[in-house]
Amino acid sequence: MSRAIAPLLALLGLRAPGLAAADGVAACPCINPYTHSSLSGASGIVQYLSGGSLRREIPGSSVVYTYPANYGNGCSAHDNGLPPSCTTDTRPSWCQVPWCYVDPSDCDGVTKVRTKYFPDVANLYFSYQTCSTDGASAGSSGADWTQQDVQLTKRLFALADNYAGGARTAVEAVKAPGDGNDNVSESDYACELTSDRQMCPCTDCFTSTVWAGKVDFERVGMLRDEGRGTEKEKGIAACMSQRVETQYKAIAAREMDPDFSKVGYMYFADQSTGGYTQWPREEACTWTGGDGGSYDPRYRPWYAGGATGPKDVVLV
Repeated sequence: MSRAIAPLLALLGLRAPGLAAADGVAACPCINPYTHSSLSGASGIVQYLSGGSLRREIPGSSVVYTYPANYGNGCSAHDNGLPPSCTTDTRPSWCQVPWCYVDPSDCDGVTKVRTKYFPDVANLYFSYQTCSTDGASAGSSGADWTQQDVQLTKRLFALADNYAGGARTAVEAVKAPGDGNDNVSESDYACELTSDRQMCPCTDCFTSTVWAGKVDFERVGMLRDEGRGTEKEKGIAACMSQRVETQYKAIAAREMDPDFSKVGYMYFADQSTGGYTQWPREEACTWTGGDGGSYDPRYRPWYAGGATGPKDVVLV
């Protein structure tokens, strides 16, 4: 380590490489995102560092959150107490689970997911499982499946409700941009549906026999008919899709097995545009509606069954 880097790490409270405190399992060690060979330099996480803190910008918004400089460095419950998801009494359960950043090329047999918080940093992945003391996915619902059926059912409902609550909070922040933040107006939410999030076509998807289709585990995808909704409504729907990505990826990192062979989808639909968001991202160009036209989730049984009353979004 150079003499120039060492004082900086001491100032920020970061550990130098090689120290053994909470470094994850041997097959998937935690990394220091400031000094790791694939992340160091101007294109690494240091580009988000300002005034001794990391700055996280919300997609399509002027909102900026600041996180500690050692965020993600070493096993710790880094998200606990931090905005926007982990500051309330109803915070998602993953807020209190330890995790750290890892190198995907040096991480075997452990679930890891690409981060959404700092999108301009390529190859930045995180893992809950490497910080789990029992070797299972940290906080995974699978750990309790040997209990009595009634207890399992209660736990499953509670876990699903907790996860859905986190996703609901994320999308509601977009639907009511002025609530709790006087610096945000609805005009701030004008997100674009970029090509790397589109589900038709899904150029980065690969064929999976387990998932019976072409999927992309690194991203949350969105499918929409450009003819539905106003430009303002489509912008807000795209922002909701981007906001919920952090929630979906956190859940996937906790609940998925390392090979992503445990099939399970997370998705929601927007009432105004019929926009459909899903993890994992999936090739959807062949999807059609019941009448043979374009796919519209608002006519699917799961949406119609839940859309009773004044709801703008249905989360499943």
